[in-house]
This record gives sequence, C-alpha cells and structure tokens, in this order.
Amino acid sequence: MKTILKYFCLLFIVGSIFSCQDDDKEQFQLFKGNDAPFVNIILNKTLIGKTAALDEEVMVGVIDAPGKNVDSYTLSVRVTGSTTTNSVDLTTITTFPTTVTYSTIELASALGISLNDLEPADEFEFSGVSTGRGFTLTSNNLAPDLFGQPEQNQAYDFSLTLFCSPAQGNVTGDWTLDLTDTFGDGWDGAFITATIDGVDTNYTISGGASEQHIVNVASGSSVIWTYTQGSFEEEHIWSMTGPDGTVYGPFDGNNDIPFCFF
Repeated sequence: MKTILKYFCLLFIVGSIFSCQDDDKEQFQLFKGNDAPFVNIILNKTLIGKTAALDEEVMVGVIDAPGKNVDSYTLSVRVTGSTTTNSVDLTTITTFPTTVTYSTIELASALGISLNDLEPADEFEFSGVSTGRGFTLTSNNLAPDLFGQPEQNQAYDFSLTLFCSPAQGNVTGDWTLDLTDTFGDGWDGAFITATIDGVDTNYTISGGASEQHIVNVASGSSVIWTYTQGSFEEEHIWSMTGPDGTVYGPFDGNNDIPFCFF
C-alpha cells in the first residue's frame, strides 16, 4: 500500500512540475485562440527633423497582426506639445501586413495645421484601435507588459518627435555667435555645436566674460545649432545673428532645444 501511495505521490509531483513548466512557457497567450487582436508596427524612424528638412520627412510603417486574428485596425494621429490638436483618423486597415506612408506635410494637413506651427519637442502622437473575434484592443486595455516593451512595437500609442523646427530665412553666409558668462570665468564645460551637413564643430568661452565666433555656412548647406550644458548654467547667455541680420535669442544656459536652418 505504501508503495502504491509513493507511486501516486511521485506521479503527482512529476505532473505538477511539468504543469508548472507548461504554464511558465504559455503564460503569455496573446496569439492563441480568441485572445486579444494585437497589432504591431515597425517604423522607419521615431525622430524627425534631425537629418532632413521637416517638410521632406516621411514616416513609413509596416503594420501586422501576428496572431492572424484581427478584422480591422484604425490608425489616428494628433499633435501634442506647443500646439495641441484633436485626434483625427488616418486610415482603417483590414489586410495584414500593410505598409502605410505619411509625409509630415500630409500629417499636418490632416490635422489642419502648418509645419510652421510646430516647435522642437512637439510630437505627432499616434493611437490605434483593433478589433477581432469579439474583442476591441486600445492603449487603455493593452497588457502592461506589451505596453512597456519597445521590442513588441505595439501600434496603440507611439509617436514621432520633432527634433527641431526649421527657421525661415537665408542660411548661407556668416553667422555670428555672441557668448556671455556673467561670472566672467568661461562656460564651465558648456558649448554650442554647429552641425553643418552632418559635421559637428563646438564653440564655447574658454575663459573670461564673453567671446564671439563667426561660423560660415556655404550655399546649399544646412545647419543645426544645439547647446550642451555644463556647470553653473545660470551664468551662461548666448545669442546668434543670421546672415540676413536676424537675431535669435538671447537664450540662457537652460535652453538646450536645437534650432534648425535648411
């Protein structure tokens, strides 16, 4: 009798172990049976306005339904940041995978704004709704483990961030940088970077209360200005004058938003 009991106990333990292993392996049941109609998207970029003029940027996304259980997916967009708009529907997809392509001009037009309305760090914020097998999936009921993992490329809450906005005017010629340190001992590790056609050059005050730099931008080139913080930021003030005489600034040391000129 004891032998039989031991045998059954052993079977129970072994069965429990394998059962736990199966549960561990299958605890994520997203693509099986009547589970949520999950949709993902692979984007060609998430940052715009850094390597190309904003009006030349294009978002390309491949939208897919790995579980093959999605009837439809609707993609919407809005702008958030310095300008905030209502969300508008862009498209409804019923075939997967599908490639969607939107230029920034098309996105702005759909939202009833101009690209000139945008400022650095603004975002085109996208949202999605998918349906299938009696389920509706949005960012509100998306599983937290999917929502927080970039590798899942979830298509329910993602964005394109504006690196910098193009300023109007002539960029060709000499730019004048006027740098000031109110304490008079240099910029304490801070510097301004001019990125001209992808090549970076840094400018700072090596010592003293002020320094002026002349930066030439050749015809047909683009320039991006960025500021990198150092110590004692409250002491740093700077402005720049474009080739056409337009003065930008003054800015204080806490302003590290980039400025683009194309």
